[in-house]
Amino acid sequence: MPDVLTRILGASLSMGAGDGPRVPGCLASHYAPDTPLLLMEMAHIEAAAQSLLNLGQAVAVLSMHAPAINQVGCRWLMMPVDPQEYGQVLYARLREVDTWGCRCVLVQLPSAIMAWEAVRDRLQRAAGGRQDGRACA
Repeated sequence: MPDVLTRILGASLSMGAGDGPRVPGCLASHYAPDTPLLLMEMAHIEAAAQSLLNLGQAVAVLSMHAPAINQVGCRWLMMPVDPQEYGQVLYARLREVDTWGCRCVLVQLPSAIMAWEAVRDRLQRAAGGRQDGRACA
């Protein structure tokens, strides 16, 4: 196949290790929002959000539970409880949060059961894309 492409293109193709196509969904980080993102269990979200608010930091929360904090500076966004629906709206919600000017976004980590595996992977990639070392606090 490379010989055919070389004849058609009039140039040789070189594909060494690491020169292959980059598929965004296969990268270690995929759609990492500008706003630092922390994944945590629901039991810790309220305390973490309150700590940031006490420091005068605006915070966003993506959770499948009703808002635990009704305070200026905290924007709580309800996420679907169905894994497929969650996956369909995730990146749009992360882009929306990026427009809010919050110091960080706290995301409830979904259950570790098989049905949520793809969503958890997307969230971990979004959280893992931080290259500038920014933390939420």
